[in-house]
Amino acid sequence: MAMPSKGQRSYIPVRLPVQLLEAVERARANEGVSSRSQYVADVLAEHLGAHELVEERGKQPQTLIA
Repeated sequence: MAMPSKGQRSYIPVRLPVQLLEAVERARANEGVSSRSQYVADVLAEHLGAHELVEERGKQPQTLIA
């Protein structure tokens, strides 16, 4: 199934030390972010003060109360 567009984005290949990549993957899984790419994009947005660009990190899922 196709994913909805997240808007215009650029591709930036990055080489990380294995230990850092493992830490990123653990943090991504612990925070429930859907992908490694989204986690890194959210962390960079927060670090650079562009909080409006954070899409998943730190956001709680919405629950419906009947």
